[in-house]
Amino acid sequence: MDQEQLIAAVAGLGAPFRFERSFRLSPAGLSPDRFLMSVTKEAIPNSPEESIAGICRDLQMPDPMLEEAIRELADAEFVHWGLEDDPEQRICKVYLEYPISNIVFDPDHGPLQLHLAFKWNPCKPSQAVRTCYRLYPHLELFQIQDRLKQIYTCENSSPSLSIADSILKKTAERLPSREIQYLEVNEASNPRRSFDLNLYDAELTIADLRAEIVQMAKRFSQDTDKINAFVDQIRHFPAGHLAGGTHRNGSDFFNVYYGAEQWSGLPTKPNSVADGHATNHVQSDPKWLEHTAAGDRYFNYCWWPYSPVAKVEHKLRPVNLLFHSFDVAGISAGAFDIVKSIQNEIGRFRTVWGTKLIGDRLAWEFYLYDYQRRSRDVSIARVLKSIAHIAPCKFTINETLPYFMFSIDIDDALASGQRDLDVVHMYVGNPGSIVSSGIAYAITATSKTLENFYFFFDGKRQLTEVADKIASSVHLDDTIIDINNVLRPELRECHTICVANKQTHDTAYFSGVNVDQLIFFLAWLQYPPAIRQFVETHRGQLDHLLYDVGFDYTSNDDDLRILKSGYYGIF
Repeated sequence: MDQEQLIAAVAGLGAPFRFERSFRLSPAGLSPDRFLMSVTKEAIPNSPEESIAGICRDLQMPDPMLEEAIRELADAEFVHWGLEDDPEQRICKVYLEYPISNIVFDPDHGPLQLHLAFKWNPCKPSQAVRTCYRLYPHLELFQIQDRLKQIYTCENSSPSLSIADSILKKTAERLPSREIQYLEVNEASNPRRSFDLNLYDAELTIADLRAEIVQMAKRFSQDTDKINAFVDQIRHFPAGHLAGGTHRNGSDFFNVYYGAEQWSGLPTKPNSVADGHATNHVQSDPKWLEHTAAGDRYFNYCWWPYSPVAKVEHKLRPVNLLFHSFDVAGISAGAFDIVKSIQNEIGRFRTVWGTKLIGDRLAWEFYLYDYQRRSRDVSIARVLKSIAHIAPCKFTINETLPYFMFSIDIDDALASGQRDLDVVHMYVGNPGSIVSSGIAYAITATSKTLENFYFFFDGKRQLTEVADKIASSVHLDDTIIDINNVLRPELRECHTICVANKQTHDTAYFSGVNVDQLIFFLAWLQYPPAIRQFVETHRGQLDHLLYDVGFDYTSNDDDLRILKSGYYGIF
């Protein structure tokens, strides 16, 4: 069972559940893809104990541990699951949480066992461990600080103590210290001794903890640019828990939990449509249709994160718009294979796609970002290798160049093997620009050509600057053509507006438009009726997403000509 299968298994219990992300920083580096899923035992229909035990068996929980977990389950109120697909080893986790709501605390009340956890590597069952989590109720700030000092007793542990204390103080600024839930953690068979602070009630975000997270990276000699780039992706999420101390292997560590999501756990109804009313007949879904799931991530076309603008449960992922456009165009199945190959190599939600309308023809472009530049994980060479069996490229790219993004053009000839990949578009920064900016080059086997300049503006605060930028061009005379023909009133209510200067025309992009603005855009620019109908029909399953749209334009005297347009999402 892998992470996606565990998510599906817990969701399949038919009970409401919570999904919470986390990451770990330690001397071994950054582990970014951790999570916990939580259910109330009694909310599971039919036989909750057997259903819980079934998932544990699927995770290959050792038999003696499973027997103990089943015994302890009788007294538990909540169950939490986790699965770490670490490159070194796989760790499966089940936590039992006991009820404490009926206990009246007094100032001298001792610690209470809140969780009992079972953790194991299916390949090394003899190394399985039991972990006890004890709650220390109603401590004053100085008492929590004293207990943290008892955890960080090694000579070289003062930097970690300082980080933990800084986050504790930020929490105490927003929450009475006696309301801070403080736990201590130990495992009888090893040196594990750590703590857990619940941060949710303090209403901090990951952005509020950026300084401490960077200090964690420095503490463990990790690349701070990489950590800052990671924090940028998750900065808007609520901070949930901070865990730290001595790991079972004897090393220092920090875990940061964040972004808890509540899911109903109810199955998707096959006869529900966009407006929530049942249809008179059920149409079979296309085989490529993907619904949202716990743990999905949301990014715009610059791979900047955003929070969904409506409930996400039982909705459609943005990749469905891409796959539907493939079907409308009748492109070779190789296009679907390219998507899957890239996902298998670098993961879901890492790639931006663009569906373009050029005349009456559909075309596509895939964009891949890594803002670590020369320290990148997602390189041109890596991605091109992953699709070489479908779309070979006969030339290599200089990977020492400081690009933060690249893109490749997709069409039926490429997807069907009739042509090789013959151009890669590389994007670099534009130092000296007073707004966020980038430069694009086209790289082939024989040439390197300057293509485009991009300039990004705040869609709410910088409309005047956007208009000035649009007017500063040979492609539009604003004394003849109203600037609003480009700076469309129907689209400019958005997050970011980008103006690009290209070799033969200019482009305007509107990032963060809603589904109704997307519907307007597709109708205005006369996209194929099937594409417009798909979005309109599934509006209620697409209303949680924000979209990015853009169009290339030039003019002949008083005639504004749209040359090409596109809409964007991620897969």
